[in-house]
Amino acid sequence: MIRLLLAALLTLTLGAADIAQSQRAPLRIVTVDRAKLSANQRVDFEQYLRTADIPPTQSRNYCRYFEKPQAWCLYLDKPVADRLFQDLSRRFGSAASIEVVNRLR
Repeated sequence: MIRLLLAALLTLTLGAADIAQSQRAPLRIVTVDRAKLSANQRVDFEQYLRTADIPPTQSRNYCRYFEKPQAWCLYLDKPVADRLFQDLSRRFGSAASIEVVNRLR
């Protein structure tokens, strides 16, 4: 009985640690600087935003990031951000970028 309780406690403790770690894990910010896009690329980018499978939370919002009013950005967890960045950089070259951002607590 005591072993069972200890095992349950250990499982709960490790599970809580995993959850806490994932909540502290840094996010990635994926950015496309529209000022670096040609007119045709801007049209392609707007089409991309309408049709791509991007998380819906902020996919159509622009953000003012490092004082770049033409920048579109999205904060994502690492695996999703990496996948999105690869796709954007393949399509839009150096206008796409990715950076690590720490979560505020």
